[in-house]
Amino acid sequence: MNDANVSAVLGLITDMQPREPYMLSIDGRCAAGKTTLAAKLSAYLSCAVVHMDDFYLPFALRTPERMAQPGGNIEFERLKNEIILPLKSGSDAVYRPYACHEDRFLPTVRLSAAANIIIEGSYSCHPCLADMLGIKVFMDIAPEKQLSRIAVRNSNHVEAFRTVWIPREEFYFAECAVRERCDMVLMN
Repeated sequence: MNDANVSAVLGLITDMQPREPYMLSIDGRCAAGKTTLAAKLSAYLSCAVVHMDDFYLPFALRTPERMAQPGGNIEFERLKNEIILPLKSGSDAVYRPYACHEDRFLPTVRLSAAANIIIEGSYSCHPCLADMLGIKVFMDIAPEKQLSRIAVRNSNHVEAFRTVWIPREEFYFAECAVRERCDMVLMN
């Protein structure tokens, strides 16, 4: 992860002067560095990070109609009801992360309403969330670098990313004009 990207986002926060507490979302292509950027920003800002992976749609809810929608693999309703709306109203948020590889919910996590929050992951700038979020960042990456990073971090699933997950993300980015609606675009 390029430290210039961290500095750029910190500068954006300063320039936008959000009312605290604020929510920053980091969307973008898989393997572009969203999680790494969120972790580094969290260390600088002393804030909590919410991962979109914790809001994948449980298998029992994955209908063909739902999965055909841009971002249909995310349980946006739960993200809004358990995190965004409570925090926006000044209440603490309580949620249970979903472990999609195990198809089960993990122990409860509590977020303080007084804390700044980073929501990181693909689909975090979905139009159903965008008006509720403060600062929106898009992480981009060249396609060949994307696949090589995926191969390094998860060599057994490169084909699934190439044929399923990357096309699903690209459909979402195109249909929802995500990159264009963000406050900042960073190339990693």
